[in-house]
Amino acid sequence: MAFGEALLWDATCVDSFAACYIANSSKTLGFAACEAETKKIKKYAALCHDYNFVPVGVETTGVLGKHATEFLSF
Repeated sequence: MAFGEALLWDATCVDSFAACYIANSSKTLGFAACEAETKKIKKYAALCHDYNFVPVGVETTGVLGKHATEFLSF
């Protein structure tokens, strides 16, 4: 990401303890947040050519996804 470029972001808070995430979340820190970010990337794929898109995935436990962590530390 470069300064002065248009930025789009979409934040999602997912429940780490939801039935669909609990098995993998118990093994991998941030699993649910990363899954949410991956879904956002697919959803907004058409916009990624013209904008810097950052998916922000956060779990109910406070764990951030990979993209959210990179974005917030930039």
